[in-house]
Amino acid sequence: DAVRKPITWMNRRPTILLDITIGDNKGTTKASFLLDFGMGGSVRFSTTYTDKEQLVQRLQPNIANNNEYGLGGALQSRTTRLPSLRIGDFELDSLVVTLAREKQGADADPAWDGLVGLRLMSRFTIYLDLSRDQIWFKPNNRFDRPSEYIDTGLGFKPHNRTIKNLTVRLVQEGSTAEETGFKVGDIISMVAGQPADQWHVRQWRETLENHVGSTIPVKVIRNGDLVRLELPLPVRL
Repeated sequence: DAVRKPITWMNRRPTILLDITIGDNKGTTKASFLLDFGMGGSVRFSTTYTDKEQLVQRLQPNIANNNEYGLGGALQSRTTRLPSLRIGDFELDSLVVTLAREKQGADADPAWDGLVGLRLMSRFTIYLDLSRDQIWFKPNNRFDRPSEYIDTGLGFKPHNRTIKNLTVRLVQEGSTAEETGFKVGDIISMVAGQPADQWHVRQWRETLENHVGSTIPVKVIRNGDLVRLELPLPVRL
């Protein structure tokens, strides 16, 4: 019930080859992916690979992503859906992925074609065997979760020893979050009836993904007061 993939080390970093289908009747191709255990997304293609394979033109629709951040700050990318990605015998259809558009930096022209992040890896129980340069993927109960794109326009402060809550640090102008009434400094208290005072961004995203196409209640603490908001989650892709 698990598949093995050999690990190839590029610049002393672990990469694997995966089969992807881009569409337009050109069949399946292989791409190399860095196993990025620090990236929250599913798959992010490098700028070089995106341009070489003309992914912006071939993967339609795609939209500018204005709320994606890495260790170096805000990222430039477009979000779209990949028709198919295969890990051995296991196939993921219509996966939400991002296309890097930076002209410089880590995602511009790396040795690999893209990154595989936690939102994809969390669908599997993973066994690493570094002594044999291999990784095993076994689907878990998250494997069949739908892949959704959520962009509310909210940015949160990173957790540290003093900040344990989801505290809003950014509300993008013209975004769904601004229209809903979120303010910088709001502390997320409850989401869809669930206490969220100890949440990380991952729990926030997963809950929103489960309610795409509807409106969910969110309670925030603002200047010591409890404020109730109704956050719509329209289908974007």
